[in-house]
Amino acid sequence: MRYSLKLMGRFQLAALGGSPVEMASHRMQALVLALVRAQGRPLPRQRLRDLLWEDRGEEQGRNSLRKLLSDLRRAFEPTMDLPFRITTSDVALEPEAVVTDLEELALFDAPSAGRELAARPYAELLQGVDLPGAEFQRWLTTERQWALDLYLGAMSGRMGILEARGDLYEARQFAEAVLSADQANEAGFRILMQAAWLDGDRSAAIRYFERCRANLAAEFGVGPDQRTMALLETIRSEPAEGVKASPRRDGVQMSPLQEKPSIIVLPFDALSEEPGNQHLSDSLTDMITGELSRFHDLHVIGSRSAFEYRDREDSVSQICARLGVAFALTGSVQHAGKRVRVVAQLVDGPTGRVAWTDRLDRDLEDVLALQDELSETIAARLASGYGGQLRRAWQRSRQSTQPADMAAYECFSRAQDAIDDNWSPEGVALGRNLLVRAVDLDPGFTKARAKLAWTYLLDASEGWSADPEADILRAVKVARDAVTSDPYEPWAVWVMGACEIYAGRHRDGLDWFERAIELNPNDADLVCDYGYYLGLAGEPEAGLRATEKAMRLQPHHPSWYLMQYQQVQFDARLYAQAIATGARLRGSETRITWMLLAAAHAGLGDMANAQEALARLRIMDPKTTLSKWTDPRLLPYADATAREHLEECLSKAGLD
Repeated sequence: MRYSLKLMGRFQLAALGGSPVEMASHRMQALVLALVRAQGRPLPRQRLRDLLWEDRGEEQGRNSLRKLLSDLRRAFEPTMDLPFRITTSDVALEPEAVVTDLEELALFDAPSAGRELAARPYAELLQGVDLPGAEFQRWLTTERQWALDLYLGAMSGRMGILEARGDLYEARQFAEAVLSADQANEAGFRILMQAAWLDGDRSAAIRYFERCRANLAAEFGVGPDQRTMALLETIRSEPAEGVKASPRRDGVQMSPLQEKPSIIVLPFDALSEEPGNQHLSDSLTDMITGELSRFHDLHVIGSRSAFEYRDREDSVSQICARLGVAFALTGSVQHAGKRVRVVAQLVDGPTGRVAWTDRLDRDLEDVLALQDELSETIAARLASGYGGQLRRAWQRSRQSTQPADMAAYECFSRAQDAIDDNWSPEGVALGRNLLVRAVDLDPGFTKARAKLAWTYLLDASEGWSADPEADILRAVKVARDAVTSDPYEPWAVWVMGACEIYAGRHRDGLDWFERAIELNPNDADLVCDYGYYLGLAGEPEAGLRATEKAMRLQPHHPSWYLMQYQQVQFDARLYAQAIATGARLRGSETRITWMLLAAAHAGLGDMANAQEALARLRIMDPKTTLSKWTDPRLLPYADATAREHLEECLSKAGLD
């Protein structure tokens, strides 16, 4: 039997779908919380006595704990299963027996659940519980901070998603919830300022700013940051143009500083009079907007606001200037008979120049499937975890700055280029330094934290690390910080999955990956990595499908897509294909490329080419050995036979 534990507000444990367990005693509540937080790890009775009865002698504490455990058993009788294991030496919670409301909050996705939870302000953990003893007070302070961090992470994450989608009506509900727990949360105040301004109430927006400034001064002795001051200036100097942040209208996502790429998808032109062409054009506009909104590192104007410009007389540059965005995506849809042509253009707002264009020709068989494919493809080509046309255009449009002047997103962007353009220990080290700087500049930049964790994993998996185990531990720590900061950032979720794979928990790792892809199925980089790890988890055929999909979504992909594709092909024992993929990597080969070429040629029985590839590997890595390339820290296979297969092929090639 599983139980739910309500930690916010009145502490309550209940069987799922059943009646609550009565636990009026404050010590019983604290005991249950301690066991839940231990996550199945046994807690010694001595530890529990010291925590709950620090003010009493050892014998009295032992007797008191014995009675409390007896009371706990009776609370579950006679109809409920006891979810705890109680022995003479320790007490433990049965694994996965209890799920807390805070854990559910950290993972919620459904809009209806979101609205319900947003209406619940934070209530202090174990409210009213106050037991004597310094040890208990230290423990309670730590647990309350854990609960507050979970609450703020979940609410702030949902707030950010809604803000990026331009839905300020929903976002401000979460902003109010966040501010109920953190009265100096500047991001929450910015949303309330924008929402009030867009409702036409400039004075209310300015009052929110004044509250923000007063709270920051009282809490931290600082003033509002640059983004808040820029928004205030915009509110004071520009009209909101009557856009309402109401349940029936999307609010406008403002980006006054242009600190990261921002875009509006303008309604696509219907160029033919075929029945349904206008509907297809409008649907595509709306769907591309939704798909781009999944990328947390973009500002995207809501589609309903964009449709205000369907019959636009203003130029694209004028629209971008009015809405404070850097780019617009324009396009057209034309179909005749069973053929459809979609043309998309990315326009630089300030200059009006076309930064990128693409043409997609498709057969019209299933309209809904066609809409899905076109919107996903265009979104994936515009934006991805590592790059995309929008980021490249954004970089070109900005004036080059000295490193000391770089904003957080620019550090992040240059880190991606440093790693992609120089796939080496030096490239990763440079990228890591830039990512550290990005996080220093913006501690709330979750994606930069996730990428920082990934650099440590990359050193370990590529064989570049002097201490792989230490680097994996560093990755785990940074990854946990990232996913706690924003559980809805797909790359934070992804990097937790990678950490699980390297810890040998492959099924848990794939669960994390699948959740990341649910959050953003258009991120071709995520899809490619998912394919790679499917191969390591013993599912190379599924891995091939994922990596091939990633390359369709992002045809101008970086070389590491092919590196991972080659690995999955080898694991699927498609030796000839792995060799062909290695040939496509000419000029950007790594040690792993040559290692896989040697193994694949040996798998085909082509010993001459296998030994030639092995010789190239030894030039790049004179200390290469068989044990090195079959080390689980480099390739964490779930199935021992997959490792044995690699070992057999490399031995056959002559590696010892």
